[in-house]
Amino acid sequence: MCPNSCIAYTGEYAGLNTCPYISTLSTKACGATRYKQTNIDERKPHAQLTILPIKATIQALYANQDSSRLIQHRDQTLKRILRLTADAMSASKCSYSDFANGKIHTDIHYKSLGLFKDPRDIAFAISTDGAQLTMKKHSNTWILILILLNLPAEIRYRSNNVIINFATPGPNSPGDIESFLRPLFEEMVQVGEGIWIWDALKDVYFVCRAWITMGLGDMLGSAKINGMAGHGGIYGDCFSMVQATKTSDQSGAHAQYYPILNVDRFNLDRHKYFFDDIPMRQYEDYFNVLLQLEQAKSKVERERIT
Repeated sequence: MCPNSCIAYTGEYAGLNTCPYISTLSTKACGATRYKQTNIDERKPHAQLTILPIKATIQALYANQDSSRLIQHRDQTLKRILRLTADAMSASKCSYSDFANGKIHTDIHYKSLGLFKDPRDIAFAISTDGAQLTMKKHSNTWILILILLNLPAEIRYRSNNVIINFATPGPNSPGDIESFLRPLFEEMVQVGEGIWIWDALKDVYFVCRAWITMGLGDMLGSAKINGMAGHGGIYGDCFSMVQATKTSDQSGAHAQYYPILNVDRFNLDRHKYFFDDIPMRQYEDYFNVLLQLEQAKSKVERERIT
């Protein structure tokens, strides 16, 4: 990886010897060299990143009878909620849902996309955030974890059950986060096609498939991995499309909060909202914005979309 944490030498960067990344605060490429010359025939990287494989983790989970039984909780919950839906459960009887009995899992993943047909298939969520390693903030590492959504919620988030994929060594947070995520995504493409696993619970080999179904994080962590605006965005509410209010009428005034009603003279031209008709974010809209960001032709266009 770049010694300044700009990129990992994967994908389009794999064959480069210097860092081409241009940060938002600069107009020039980083230019840090990839290798340090130790002798004529040997080159060593200036900085490296350790990434733990996911396939080996899945194999280990199924090799133990207890964990093999636990990670089939998702399928058991899915089957139960599908039976309840078939019995025409009314909205008045609905309660708060978890992933396994949630609409995205049952309607989109299972019914529309045809995933999770084998009860032993695995659903992951990824989550990422930065962490300061020193009180004086001299080093900023970035951590990526995978959450095993197959497990019951009461044990899912315990430290022993959370999978750490990587932690960058600093000194800065990653520039192009996708170059650090690429090894994980390449491995998940393989796992999505299926890998042979020994199931200790049933004493049999089977083809296991797994998918990353959600990306989680606070506003800064989410903005890092999806390219959208953070908590200062015009539409910064995660669930609704209520437009933010400005803090003043001066040029460059930032969006700060998202009330339903206009409460000051700085936002008289803002859309009028009503409590019984709040525009909500839709699942499809999220991916439409991601597609626009991916197809943007320039940095200026990406910033406009963001």
